[in-house]
Amino acid sequence: MNIVRLYTSIEDERYIYLILEYVKQGNLFFIIRKKGMLTEAEAFYFFIQTVAGIYFLHKHGFIHRDLKPENLLVAQDNVLKICDFGWCVEATTEPHAPRE
Repeated sequence: MNIVRLYTSIEDERYIYLILEYVKQGNLFFIIRKKGMLTEAEAFYFFIQTVAGIYFLHKHGFIHRDLKPENLLVAQDNVLKICDFGWCVEATTEPHAPRE
């Protein structure tokens, strides 16, 4: 799956701590910055994984709303994981009221 795994959360009086899956290679932004640019094949590979992650989210009724290279983590074997769901919302299926 192309979504970073949340194992558990811990809360104290001041903070909420999220225990997430370890993603070894860091985020896609720093990988691109380090390499200078991606080849077309590399970009396509990460694009397909991003689309698979978005499809999974939408299929389960969620919209990420903050997709950018900094929120795309790259795990071992170049498996892309979407993270940072701070702006995520649950999609509504209710039709909007018609405008007059």
